[in-house]
Amino acid sequence: MTAKKEKPALDFMTARFAPRQKTLSFPDLEGYHVNGKSLSSWKIRGLSGNELGRAMQAAKENKKAAQMVEKVLSKMGAEKADGVLQMYGLDGSVDQTTALYIELVIAGSVEPVCSLDLALKFCQAWPIEFRETAERIYELTGKGHEPGKAQPSGKTPE
Repeated sequence: MTAKKEKPALDFMTARFAPRQKTLSFPDLEGYHVNGKSLSSWKIRGLSGNELGRAMQAAKENKKAAQMVEKVLSKMGAEKADGVLQMYGLDGSVDQTTALYIELVIAGSVEPVCSLDLALKFCQAWPIEFRETAERIYELTGKGHEPGKAQPSGKTPE
């Protein structure tokens, strides 16, 4: 019988942590690219608690934003206002779960860096891959950061 190796005790307060990362493979997206980066390989990372909180808050505020924009646009005329609301996903067509997934994909995408426009297009055109990406980001977030040197998370989307 082999004795079980014990992990050395680490001081949590002084330990360095890096977000967990994973690369997802989407063969059906081969040939598509954004800013020269192929979409068939999507590198993601887990989020910090603050990033997760912002994503969850943004999803909750999705409905509030629609109501505020409607008031502002009411002077434009119904047809124009509806078009603007639809263009930004504020017409009630984006449910709270999808709004959360959009925020998770934007915050957790390393390569390609994901803008709101890319997230919306990805959600519309490849909904299963989009959902899988969001769920894997959430899963990595739930596993916590890994001990080790923090790595750059990529460029912040505009």
